[in-house]
Amino acid sequence: MKSKVTDSTTKISKYIKPFYQQIRYATNSSSRIVAILGCQRSGTTLLSRVLDSFTYTRTFGEFSSLSSECPNNIRLNALSDVKVTLGKVKAPLIVMKPLVESQNAISLLDTLENITAVWLYRNYLDVALSDLKKFPNTSGRGNLQPILDRDENNWRSQNVPKELVETVKAVYSDSLTELDCACLFWFVRNSLFFYQGLERRDDVVLWKYENLMFEPEKHFSQLSDKLKVNLLDYDFSKTFSKSSIKKESGTKLNVEVERLCQTLMTKLDAHCVR
Repeated sequence: MKSKVTDSTTKISKYIKPFYQQIRYATNSSSRIVAILGCQRSGTTLLSRVLDSFTYTRTFGEFSSLSSECPNNIRLNALSDVKVTLGKVKAPLIVMKPLVESQNAISLLDTLENITAVWLYRNYLDVALSDLKKFPNTSGRGNLQPILDRDENNWRSQNVPKELVETVKAVYSDSLTELDCACLFWFVRNSLFFYQGLERRDDVVLWKYENLMFEPEKHFSQLSDKLKVNLLDYDFSKTFSKSSIKKESGTKLNVEVERLCQTLMTKLDAHCVR
């Protein structure tokens, strides 16, 4: 049985690889960057951990020196400072996972050079159930309430269009379950992919978690071609498993909540195929 991945980086990656890369790639002056975006509990940690396994990558997880000025060590520093920090990294490929900045994808892409974003999405029920299990005190309504309140000081509601907030408010009520609320949060976060026009950008790749589990080599081959680096020297069978696709059956959602999520899922699937 494959072990669960809980951190984006290992101790070796944090403390040893940087020294090795400063020597091995001392003359490197132009790194490529991969930014992993999307909704939490969508397989983003797994993706970043795989990318981190290569000797020529430097990975910055959700809590890193890129967010050193945030009291909770989660929000990115000013992008001008992030650019300076990344400019000192000698690794040919830099991986960052600023999930709480997914709503700021345009600024991220337009500020940093040689960057490609991978937006990863997963079935809303699997995401919601995983979120409720992992973060029982903050998921569900805890994630949704700042959006309903339009709290601009909270990353969950930052840059969320008024139209999207009104769509959620139209179906929200106190009678919704925590699972319903967790699914609505999935709906908001992944709706930002289209609200930001990311489907029209050549520097953004959309991946579906379930497809990645079935065909990891195909996905990494395409990313290798795009980044001009080799990402295929990896034993994918040790990490990617079809058993992680739960396909929860018999789980009941509010009808309107499920309609919103399923409509968005269909839209994401259609673009993913293209």
